[in-house]
Amino acid sequence: TTLKTLDLGRNKIGDAGATALANALPENKTLKTLNLERNEIGVDGATALAENLHDNNIILTTLNLKGNKFGVDGAQSLACSLSENTTLKTLNLVRNEIGATGARTLVDNLRFNESLTTLDLGDNKIGDSGAQSLATELKINKTLKTLILESNEIGNDGAKFLAGALSQNKSLTTLRLFDNKIACAGAEALAIDLKKNTTLKTLDLGRNKIRNVGAHELGELLYCNNIILTTLILVDNYILGTGAEALAKALLVNTSLTILNLGSNKIGDYGAKALEIALLVNTSLTTLDLNLTEIGYYGAIALAYALLVNTSLTILNLGSNRIRDDGAEALANALLVNTSLTILNLGSNEIGDDGAKALAIALPENKSLKTLHLSNNLFNDVGVIALANALSQNKSLTTLFFFNIRVGEEGKKALEKAVLNARDGDREIEIDGVKDLHKFIEIQHKRPPILLSSTDPTDRVGYTVCNSR
Repeated sequence: TTLKTLDLGRNKIGDAGATALANALPENKTLKTLNLERNEIGVDGATALAENLHDNNIILTTLNLKGNKFGVDGAQSLACSLSENTTLKTLNLVRNEIGATGARTLVDNLRFNESLTTLDLGDNKIGDSGAQSLATELKINKTLKTLILESNEIGNDGAKFLAGALSQNKSLTTLRLFDNKIACAGAEALAIDLKKNTTLKTLDLGRNKIRNVGAHELGELLYCNNIILTTLILVDNYILGTGAEALAKALLVNTSLTILNLGSNKIGDYGAKALEIALLVNTSLTTLDLNLTEIGYYGAIALAYALLVNTSLTILNLGSNRIRDDGAEALANALLVNTSLTILNLGSNEIGDDGAKALAIALPENKSLKTLHLSNNLFNDVGVIALANALSQNKSLTTLFFFNIRVGEEGKKALEKAVLNARDGDREIEIDGVKDLHKFIEIQHKRPPILLSSTDPTDRVGYTVCNSR
């Protein structure tokens, strides 16, 4: 056989199936990736797999056991196998109820392993105690590059343990702590100790509570010349305008960061204005995510001004804000001269026909934009027709999102013409994720009518649902 990847995820093979597979592994000379996610595998199945991972004939490099809930006992069996296995590089144990005890057992055996580079222990309730055990190993481990500890009830103490380890670790490049209980003190500890780290490139602190204080500390970190951090994810962290300002000021001098995610933080127009000043100078940032950040048209105008000058930003997410027509018009003016932006998300922004028409005027002149999200806005056929006509003249756009925009018969005809014209020019255009325009029209016919029961745009049916798919 030449089978290299076997995906049996989301079945019910149970312990019997897992044991059968495990016993077959030593005889197989080709399999490198095995996915057994969500298969109701218990302790017996996990133990069988662990026992066969000892075999020198096995060349398995990736094992996914996510969502099987074999608990501490199963984790202990797998941990023992890690001390002798020399091929496994990626191990996914997400949602297996291993707790702090299971994490500690894994750590005790990791110190003898020299092959594992990625370990995902997400959603296992390891807490601060489990984080402390992992931190002890990180101080001496020389092979682990990616550690994922999402949704593990890790608080400030756990963050401090990990921070201390990062000041000594020389291998880890990615640390994901999304959806934990880390507050200002934890973020401060990470920021201080990371100043001594020279390997970490991705730090995910999304959905914690670092607030403005934590953002200020991370801003101080970004000033350091020796750090090589390229991705900073701070989504949903109770950061306000001044916190965004602290990060923006650091971007004036930082040259390593390429991705910054501040989504679901109430930074408002004040934060957007601070980021405008940074973008006028910064030449390294390529992705800026400001989804659901309470930015209005003043903030959009500020960011649009920065886009007139900035040549590095390729992705800008302004979805689920309230930039309205004025903000859309300002961004449209920026698109007339901007040459770097390839993806722009303006979905759920209360943009009407005037905003859509302004964007339509810009599209024929723009030569870089490839994807434009306009779902869940307020324009109708007038805006749709203008955008469709612009597509016929634009040479770069390949994907357009119109979810929850009611397209009338004239709008459909205009879109069909635009798609056919693009095909004549050897360019495929996807609308709402489909290349077949008849499929798009079929979907449109199935959608319920959108009703405006008052002048409040939020009364529009489906308005608050951001269907980005």
